[in-house]
Amino acid sequence: ASSGEERGHEGQQGPNINDLTSFASAGSVFHAMGMCRPCSFASSPGGCKFGVSCSFCHLIAEHPVNGPANSMASKRERLRRALLAVESEVAANPDLLLDGCPALPECIERNPQARARTMARLAEVAAEARRSMGNGVGRLE
Repeated sequence: ASSGEERGHEGQQGPNINDLTSFASAGSVFHAMGMCRPCSFASSPGGCKFGVSCSFCHLIAEHPVNGPANSMASKRERLRRALLAVESEVAANPDLLLDGCPALPECIERNPQARARTMARLAEVAAEARRSMGNGVGRLE
């Protein structure tokens, strides 16, 4: 390109990565294309110790990922809601366990111990649902 900018994908003008003066940090170079990762320290009281040479993006206000959406507490809450949804499915249809395993979150499926605990809990939910429905053991095969 004649302006000194490098070519991006599909003929788009990419930023000139050799001129960092117009960027908050080296990692901010690809911010406009959505290919950057936010710096965790840029908005901290002491700031980022790497300054403009930081390989992470310092345009923090424009990154929605810096909040609780990615926190472990948020991940646990999403997992808890997913498991409650499966429990509700089994409670509404206790024979679901007889037909096979309901869809479990991937992290449960990959962990044999977590899967065993979850299946034991679902069996308890199904047994309680059968008792409350009055049909005891479910259908016979």
